[in-house]
Amino acid sequence: MDTIILQEQKLSILVKKAVAEAMQDILFDEDRGSRLQKQFVKKLQQSIISKKAGRFASLKSVAEKYQK
Repeated sequence: MDTIILQEQKLSILVKKAVAEAMQDILFDEDRGSRLQKQFVKKLQQSIISKKAGRFASLKSVAEKYQK
């Protein structure tokens, strides 16, 4: 019986911590409500279309491009 009570208390503590973390994430997210720039959305949509069509750059080529 004591074991069940102890487990319930531990579970209660874990739930409270999880809820508190979630609330902090929501309340203190600086980007919350921000909209993406139209240019970024357009590039993202183009990327999705290219990927579906099988046209995409290899990880190696991307890494080489940005290491310069």
